[in-house]
Amino acid sequence: MARIFLRAIVSASVVVLLAATVLGQGGRQSPRAGFVYPAGGRLGETFEVLVGGQYLKDAEVIVSGDGVRAEVLEYIAPPQGKELQTLREISDQARKQARENAGGKWPAPQAVRRILLELAKEKGITEKQLEAFERFNQQRNDPKRQLNPQLAEALKVRVSVSPGAAVGVRELRVLGRLGLSNPLRFHVGPLPEWSETESNDSQATANAVAGLPAVLNGQIMPGDV
Repeated sequence: MARIFLRAIVSASVVVLLAATVLGQGGRQSPRAGFVYPAGGRLGETFEVLVGGQYLKDAEVIVSGDGVRAEVLEYIAPPQGKELQTLREISDQARKQARENAGGKWPAPQAVRRILLELAKEKGITEKQLEAFERFNQQRNDPKRQLNPQLAEALKVRVSVSPGAAVGVRELRVLGRLGLSNPLRFHVGPLPEWSETESNDSQATANAVAGLPAVLNGQIMPGDV
């Protein structure tokens, strides 16, 4: 009999947070982990996961037990303050200039992007900052992805699972300079793993799985059914 194992994360509502605040450190706090996606992996494979939470800058990720190694590849955070203001200004300016170049007509996205890159370079804004700004806008404008400060930051992590690692549930934590985060469940198993890609709300766009048994990883967003 074919078997499908489902592993889902309710990223906007089911979040375990570490409530303790580290005092006497200039207002800084220990890291807080909200989710890891996908929440596990297969024996003998190397893959990337996203760990979301708060106070994740300059942190590392550790997994309990032997045979699982985690390496932080990138720290991701939404733009704030003056940076956010500058990004909004050059974004508005790029759209306005592109529309003028198009004779008042609605400009092509490529034209806006080209001007935006030029303006960003003049202001010392990197492409990575632009990408973070675009993600911020997508999340702000998408009713299924509500802005949540408790999940605002993320770490892109490369995870390597040894072929001889013990199968079962581990604890994944974020280790910062001011302490250790709450644990998140991280599953290690022998089955192939697949992660959903959006959009997949219809039969025509449904994700295909090469074979069964397998583990399917998905995220339940507000409004998902």
